[in-house]
Amino acid sequence: MLDCETHELLSGELKILQPSNSNCLRVNLDTMLLAYFTQDDNLKKNERVLELCTGHGAISLILAYKGFSLSACDINTDLIEIAKQNAKLNNLNINFFAQDVKNYKSWGKCEEYDRIVVNPPYFEQDMVQCSASEARALANNGVALSLESLLQAVKYLLRNRGKFDLIINTSRVSELLMMLEKMKMPAKKLRFVHANPSKESYICFVSAMKGAKTGVKILPPLFVKNEAGHDTSELGEAYK
Repeated sequence: MLDCETHELLSGELKILQPSNSNCLRVNLDTMLLAYFTQDDNLKKNERVLELCTGHGAISLILAYKGFSLSACDINTDLIEIAKQNAKLNNLNINFFAQDVKNYKSWGKCEEYDRIVVNPPYFEQDMVQCSASEARALANNGVALSLESLLQAVKYLLRNRGKFDLIINTSRVSELLMMLEKMKMPAKKLRFVHANPSKESYICFVSAMKGAKTGVKILPPLFVKNEAGHDTSELGEAYK
């Protein structure tokens, strides 16, 4: 297993092992916001939830700690081992497993899950220069998983009327919306995130529903900082 450091989540309620190597991805704002937005998107305790591209499992840890039932996978076996250690460290029952999302038919059942959550690669491999670290390249640049391949897996694994929650770079929202419509999983909610009220949005929370009618609700934006440069109260809620 990779060398790790121990950090805290949710104001010390959870402990999490993260790779010591700075080239590996750590818990960041996207992590906390996706867990927060998913809970806020009427997530029910009895839903069967799957997190794809879980990394070392932070989002699943947060949701499981809040009382939800989780399975989670990642292509990186080292990160899955860390995720399993994190579940054990916090006495949480999470089904972490190592699998390639593209091979979804070999490990998943059709319409097995009520909700799928993912923080996908922001950019396709040919859109940016790939990161030197394999783990960071897999997470950021779509080296192992394109957006289209991800959506194909989600459509197969998600039950009819099930929800799909993700955070994506704002520059790719229009592309995502077209793909979701094509696959009959239209977006139902969008919430844009801004560094502060004077900045353009840089990431967006999207909630889609398999088999739903077309029609999307634009939620109020979330600002990370207020005009005075201080963390907003809602950002603080996401870290609780």
